[in-house]
Amino acid sequence: MLRLHFTLADLASLRIADRAKLDAEVLLSLHVAHHQNGDIRFRRWRRAVRPTPAAAVLSQLCGPSLLPAFLGASVKPDWQDTSGGAMEDDPDYRVAYVRNLSRSREITPFGYALGRNDRHARRLALRALGSYQRGAVDAWMPQIQAQVATEHHTLAHLAAGGTGRMLDALHPLITWDPPVLSVNSHVDSDVHLKGRGLLIQPTVFAGGRPWMSGYDATHYQLTLYVPLRRQLPLGEHEPESPRTTAALLGRTRSALLEMIADSGPHTTGELARRAGCSPATASEHTTVLRASGLITTIRVGQQVHHAITDLGEALISAGKRSAWT
Repeated sequence: MLRLHFTLADLASLRIADRAKLDAEVLLSLHVAHHQNGDIRFRRWRRAVRPTPAAAVLSQLCGPSLLPAFLGASVKPDWQDTSGGAMEDDPDYRVAYVRNLSRSREITPFGYALGRNDRHARRLALRALGSYQRGAVDAWMPQIQAQVATEHHTLAHLAAGGTGRMLDALHPLITWDPPVLSVNSHVDSDVHLKGRGLLIQPTVFAGGRPWMSGYDATHYQLTLYVPLRRQLPLGEHEPESPRTTAALLGRTRSALLEMIADSGPHTTGELARRAGCSPATASEHTTVLRASGLITTIRVGQQVHHAITDLGEALISAGKRSAWT
């Protein structure tokens, strides 16, 4: 059990990420690929991501409950920059990780070379990381971003009713007994935050359990990666060449979605006036669009605004392309 001890300052600085963290999704997907064969949420993703040499290289750095977090800083938005960049990590932290990994699995020659800071091993790791990122994660990022944005909204709404209420609802393997947040983990340790704060990062590839990073290195951001509480099967609900968006959603919902995409966030009242329908009808439609991951709803002062998600933008783009074919 990992026990995080909060101060009042830590509670005040607690943050919930509103966007997916690319490096975390890349690294956590390795665990899903190798250890969660029965999880139906990733069935379509796993069929699309066949075993590759890149995945085989990176799997040498993974244990049943360990992931090479030291690679995270090297992940860039463009996979080619990941492959061609420099390894941006702390060599001492990498050596300590390889030593820790040896307690749960046999270390391969590649793993030993990386622990010795071998230049060729570092280059191989980065080439594998970039190639794996391109094939396993990049194509799914629009849906991942949309799902994380929706989860952020839900957690922020819970936090508005009290931080403890939100922490209690994070995950069945996480319990809040003030001032201690306990995370069911293979690590048995007490971590006193002492003003470091905590970032809660909703994560698609966390799968069925929470993960922690930074608890063993004070210069890293302490981050709790939590699985989405309601996750759509990855890839199952991406737009697949509708003739038009209206044919898929219906005329009114399609119009509302395109208003939000074209003109930015709208309140329910603004949408109703522009669409020529009642606020109650507009509210029903935005509820469906939000549940589908196409919009997210945020509170600004006393007003609620509906904003487009990456998945919503992808759907509109797909509909426009199909209308011309």
